[in-house]
Amino acid sequence: SRASEEIQAIDRAIQASSFRDQFDVQKEVGIRVSDIGPSVLKHRPDILHISAHSRETEGLLLENDLGRVSKVQCGQLKDVVVSAGSNLQLVFFCFCHSADCATETSKQIDFVLGIKGRISVRSSLAFAPSFYAALASGHSIQQAIDYGKSILELRNFHHARAIMLQTRDG
Repeated sequence: SRASEEIQAIDRAIQASSFRDQFDVQKEVGIRVSDIGPSVLKHRPDILHISAHSRETEGLLLENDLGRVSKVQCGQLKDVVVSAGSNLQLVFFCFCHSADCATETSKQIDFVLGIKGRISVRSSLAFAPSFYAALASGHSIQQAIDYGKSILELRNFHHARAIMLQTRDG
């Protein structure tokens, strides 16, 4: 699946980086709506990466406990992530149409990445590992974003402008 491919690519990128021992990657593949809060509570992450499919008018699309597609709106996702994630410093909503959710979440989390409009799976699979490789090599969040975007440009993927960083005021 796309999610497991992305997680593996991110993990490989971090493991190849100089500060890999500073990162403890915990993977939750095939997460359902009811798993989000408990997973954040269990792992107590500093960084949270959520990758899935979404639709502009319907929100994040995840499976529910009955195996049916459930639509998670930004406000719902933000509320669960913020209330469960007391250690969170960085959240990456790596799914289409997540820029507004990033803006809302950044009112309570220091750094939040989102996608303005659409991004292709290929672009996502190129950006995310590059971004985390740069972070795990000691770069700042902005430098890591710039590096990831430069990799997209180098590979002639045209979605670099879609990736947006929102920061908490203060």
